[in-house]
Parts: sequence; structure tokens; C-alpha cells
Amino acid sequence: MKGRVDVLRGVGPLASEHVESCGHAMPRPSAGDAILPIVPARCQLGDIWCTGRHWLIVGDSIDPVTIDAAITLATSEGEISALLWDPLFDDTIPPPAWAASIPYRFVFTNNHYVGAEIANWGAPTHVLVWDTGGVNTKGFDRTRDEPLQSAKFCLYYGPRDAYSANGDTWDRAVLHGQGRRGRAELADTFRLPLSWMPEASRYQKPVDWVRRLIGTLGGPGVVVDPFVGTGTSMIAACQLQRPSVGIEIDPEIADIALSRIETWTGEPATRETTLEMPDITRVIANVQDRHARKRAQAHAMSRMAMRLRI
Repeated sequence: MKGRVDVLRGVGPLASEHVESCGHAMPRPSAGDAILPIVPARCQLGDIWCTGRHWLIVGDSIDPVTIDAAITLATSEGEISALLWDPLFDDTIPPPAWAASIPYRFVFTNNHYVGAEIANWGAPTHVLVWDTGGVNTKGFDRTRDEPLQSAKFCLYYGPRDAYSANGDTWDRAVLHGQGRRGRAELADTFRLPLSWMPEASRYQKPVDWVRRLIGTLGGPGVVVDPFVGTGTSMIAACQLQRPSVGIEIDPEIADIALSRIETWTGEPATRETTLEMPDITRVIANVQDRHARKRAQAHAMSRMAMRLRI
């Protein structure tokens, strides 16, 4: 498949020390994690883009028009088997009624919101962790009485007997820990420090982790991600040769996702249609609020970095 590059970029002393302390080789970031330095501005609110069997909707994930379009597109590709749920800033948005019919559900959160998500979704079948090696600075908003956040949690909701170590068919050589060749086993903790992903956005999950989750626990059907962000879950679906549908409210972030998918598949995206959103003013306000929150967080990050240097 196009886009496969076995080159490790941006490894620093901190990452090297982490590898040694773990006692075994850790997964490397794949080419799917890369973000292009120059991304053309193409996406507008309401756009529906298609690349092969992968659909990207630029719209509001809680807007009925957008959701109806996403479900229609997904069912046109086959049976929806996997739902990935990861709202920005770990907002605890209650699960929609339509999610109950999807057999395999993955809810992502951090340590602040685990309790709230369990209250929303119920007790998970499995809890899986992305351990960022202690270099994840997402905990900048913590108080002095709280630990530094260095993990992202995936709450898995689905059949306990659904696990298949042979489900991840993409790259048998990339294994976590001591796995046997020919099996893509899923560990309950995935280690990949953010210091190894200099090109990634701060909220971008490793493609290898998401692909392993979907491949071993997600069933064989269509992947749906209502908060697709920069497109990681769609890249993972590409690698597993499964169709996918993603929704992203921010046109600037959608541009990144679209470019990543095009780069990986080698196919140009086409704008199929544009939705008419009845409440476009509210959607635009949500995008503006998102940008304001991102700027505030970036400012807080800079202040934290200055304190650490002192």
C-alpha cells in the first residue's frame, strides 16, 4: 500500500532513555502519523469529500443533518461495525441513540473524564491505555495537587469474545512487546512517546494504536468516527482495507485530514456534494469557540514551558 515508510524521525535523548527503561523495543511511529507541512485550504462547512471508500464530512457531529448523511454514507459501504468517539478537549458528550446499534464502540478520554464517560456509556468491557512515556504535556491545566497526565484511555464496549490477535492484518512486523511473528497482538498498554511524533498535532493518536484497536476488537465492517480530527482513524481503516466515514467541524483540521488520506491512498479526493445546514450560525460559533480554546491552551502551554525551563 502506498505511503509505507519505515523511517524513524525525531528521536531524541528522552525517547531513547524511555526505550532502555522499558526493556524492549517499542513501536515506531509510521508514515501514517505524518502531517504535511503545506496543506491546501479546500474544505468548507457542509462539504462531503470522497477518497475511494473513505468519506469525510465537514460538519457538526451533533447536527441531525450531518449525522443522517454520515449514517447513509456508512451503510452504503456496508454494515457499520466500529464507532470511535473522541470529542475535542475530552468533552463528555452523551452517547447518541444511534450508537447503541453499533456492536464495537471505542470511547477515548483522559484521566479527568474517565468517571464521566463511564457514567455516560456504562462499564466498559476493556480499558486500554496509550502510555505517552511521561512526555505528554496535555496535563498543563492541572493543579499542583494533580499528577501530570501521561496517558490516553480507550474504553472498549463490545463482546468480550470479539478479540482476535490476527485481526490486524496490515503489518505483522510491527508488534508491541514480545509478540509472536505472524500475530498482531493487542497489549493493554501501548507505549509511544509524543517526543517521537514531532509532526503530529497535540491531539493526534498513533495510527498503529488505533489500527490495532480496530483490527483486533472492531469487527470487519465500516468504521465511523464523528470526531475524526486530523484523520487518524481513517488512515487506520485504510491500512485495514475497510471503508470509513469521518466528521470534522473545523474546516482547517478537515483540510489536514483530507490531505493525509489522499497521501496515504494515492487517490485525489473529490467534493461530492455540500449539505445545507439549518443552523449554520451555531456551527460557525462552535468553530470559533474551538479556535479560541486552542489559542488559550497554546498560551497556557507556553507559560508552563517557561516555568519548566526556570
